[in-house]
Amino acid sequence: YSNRIIDFVELAENLYKEHCENKNAPKPNQLQTTLTVEQRGKLFDLLVADGFIPDKDKESFIWAFGRNDTPQPINFEQIEWIDKSTTRKEPNVKTLFELLFLLRVDKDTSAKNPNNLYRKIEFCFKPLNNISVKNPQTFEQNTPSKRLLKTIVEEAQK
Repeated sequence: YSNRIIDFVELAENLYKEHCENKNAPKPNQLQTTLTVEQRGKLFDLLVADGFIPDKDKESFIWAFGRNDTPQPINFEQIEWIDKSTTRKEPNVKTLFELLFLLRVDKDTSAKNPNNLYRKIEFCFKPLNNISVKNPQTFEQNTPSKRLLKTIVEEAQK
């Protein structure tokens, strides 16, 4: 009996450790939205068709804009934002922020939050320059790109 009791106690300790480690594990760096998997797939297709992102790794995109209810793909690839700025030949970070605002992604940029919006963008997207400086903080629907993004999001939500 004593060996079985020792085995049981060890099993209980291991389960408790696993539970504590999982509870304290960092939350996934997803840009959480309320879109269903199908809607996220449609959003991917529309963003590809209009030249905002390349047609690469739809599974990673769907996960990046999902909720904590799905595991991160094993071969997760960062999304490349290819919409170019009209003044510079680099990715237009402002249109990316517009997309995130339209999708109602949590806008928390607090330095105290290790999983803030900037960290999530850095995790989900290939490197972008000066993301915190280029954050417009609010939605500004005043350019053709921004109006197009609004149409894309509305279409994806159908």
